[in-house]
Amino acid sequence: MEGSKTEMPNSLSYLFMSLFVAFIFVIYICSLILSKKLLNSKKNTIVITSSFIILQLYFWNNDFNDFTKSIVFFDSYYKCEQWNVPLPKRTVLQGSSNHCSSFYRTYIKEDEFFTFYQTELAKQKLQGAISDFIAIGTSKGFVVYRDDELISITYKCLRNNYYQIKFSYQINQAT
Repeated sequence: MEGSKTEMPNSLSYLFMSLFVAFIFVIYICSLILSKKLLNSKKNTIVITSSFIILQLYFWNNDFNDFTKSIVFFDSYYKCEQWNVPLPKRTVLQGSSNHCSSFYRTYIKEDEFFTFYQTELAKQKLQGAISDFIAIGTSKGFVVYRDDELISITYKCLRNNYYQIKFSYQINQAT
């Protein structure tokens, strides 16, 4: 997941949806040509063509897909076992949603990340959900102490406004 490599979505539903939308688009253009109304309906053609291109970008470009999801379908909480921690706004899951996924993509800046988690982890400490937390430097993240676990929340800039939040678990050997 790290690095500047962008992978194409691997869902077969993307392929079928793209083919279906392309088929509808071709039928629409053909019907305009056959009815000789192509010149009269330039606005409709521009809107349909733009919609087609945006849909294809959403399906096949991970950066555009994540950017769109971060505005419309963002994730609100990191949930793993008995621990829930809020995620900053404009954060998108980068893994499988059926287990404790550790990778998230976010579009917030570093100072907003630290302010957000400083506040949220302080609330969790007051509520007794975590034992304690400490900041790991100014550019790394936080270490959270919870029962017999050490959980690190790290923030990393990968490329072009692509910031990654990663949750890592370790069993605390000190206890």
